Amino acid sequence: AVYHATRALLVATLRGHSQPPRSLATDRAPHHRHLLSRAADAIILWKTDGPSVSRLRHLCVLNAPPAAAAVDAALAPDGAVACVCYPRSVRAHSLEQPDEPPDTLRLPEALASEELSCIAISNDSSMLAALGSGGVLALFSIASRASLKVMRLPSAQPIVSATWLPARRLGASVDTARLLVATRGGEMHVVAPIDEVLSLSIPMGSAAAAVRLSADPHGGKVCCVRVDGSITLYEAAELAPPLPDNPTARRLLLAGADAAPMAGVDPAARLSAEIVAAGRAATAAAAHASSVADELGARNAR
Repeated sequence: AVYHATRALLVATLRGHSQPPRSLATDRAPHHRHLLSRAADAIILWKTDGPSVSRLRHLCVLNAPPAAAAVDAALAPDGAVACVCYPRSVRAHSLEQPDEPPDTLRLPEALASEELSCIAISNDSSMLAALGSGGVLALFSIASRASLKVMRLPSAQPIVSATWLPARRLGASVDTARLLVATRGGEMHVVAPIDEVLSLSIPMGSAAAAVRLSADPHGGKVCCVRVDGSITLYEAAELAPPLPDNPTARRLLLAGADAAPMAGVDPAARLSAEIVAAGRAATAAAAHASSVADELGARNAR
């Protein structure tokens, strides 16, 4: 069943699965909307004949390897690619030619023993994050299907879900993309994978561990579904304060560096004026991130 997000009205009933769907994904393409449904019996791609979701129709089945082996599925927001995650690979299907063989994305040979558990496509449809056992996080380019980066979270806990946080602005600069990831051990981390740093960690405990994360693409809330059946809403702004576009300033801020001494540094010699200005704000931003983590941890404890 498909419901209108704001009116809570039933707009479509889709029939095609013989087993309950395990996950659903939608895109935000302006002319033809897609829905991807994953169940043990099949992974089905649905498409509208126009912008209205009430006109969804069965488009094709994405079953290679068998659907029962899939652990996650995602659609690019621009409606160009559907990705299906299996323990050892991710299959990227072009929605312009969904019947063509998909491209296969794999971890480097050194991490061949790692099992993937979830995927997330960035809000600008440029990157795919594949995450899994041991806290591994791999970034791939959607356009070229090339591997961009592989990193590992410090906790080394298996990752169960991830979602890209909405991009936020600082002046006229768009900040680096950040992921919110949840581990099986009951932790949530905000990760800036391009900079390979954590900007916020939220302990929850295994009794309140998340099983699914989803962010509002328009920048409002982040939904966390927990193992006990409860649902928690977080303010995306609390989890991801705005960052400067300059990589050096961004790294200082994300690392929580005390940048007060930077005020006496000659910008012409070492840093641009933009970095210095951002550096002066780093201490306050780091303190904000710390207080948010403490507050969110206290909420979870209650």
